[in-house]
Order: sequence, then C-alpha cells, then structure tokens
Amino acid sequence: MESISDPMSHPITIEVNDSEIVLSTVNTYIGEAHEPVDAKIDMNATTLGFNGKMLLEGLGTTEAEQIEWSVDSPTSPCVMISPEDPSWTHVLMPVRM
Repeated sequence: MESISDPMSHPITIEVNDSEIVLSTVNTYIGEAHEPVDAKIDMNATTLGFNGKMLLEGLGTTEAEQIEWSVDSPTSPCVMISPEDPSWTHVLMPVRM
C-alpha cells in the first residue's frame, strides 16, 4: 500500500466500520489499493487519513502481532500501543481529509 500511495496528494485512508477496517490509497499514475483487515472495533464508524510512510515507519518499530489504536476524532492524534509489548507506544498525527 505504501509503495503506491502519494503522501503529497493522497494519504492512506482508514475506514472504520462495525467489523473491519479498510485501508485504501489512490495514485493517479499507478492505480489504487484496498485492503480489508479484520478488527475488534469499539468506536463509531469514521474515516481517518495518515501519511503512509509515517504509518509504516511507526508500525515497523514493533514486532507485535496486535496493535490497539486510540483516537478521539479524525483530526486528533492517534495513539498506538501493543498488549504484547507494554514498552511500545507510538503517536501518529492524521492528515486532514
């Protein structure tokens, strides 16, 4: 997904619904990608946008299989923690959609 995203014009979009999250990105020169991911959701449906490079760099700093995301709104910082690695915390700012 990160390889085709264009952080200057199209972030990686995360759409949250009742049972899954869907990661999406579009690049007018290369194409688009959509990847559904099963998830346990404890929030209302929303859409978030992140710079793909920053998202993957943050996730790349842990080897955990599960990540918990906490976010209050599409414009507030996202805090990621891992139940498997209590010492790991990552904060990521969303991009305005």
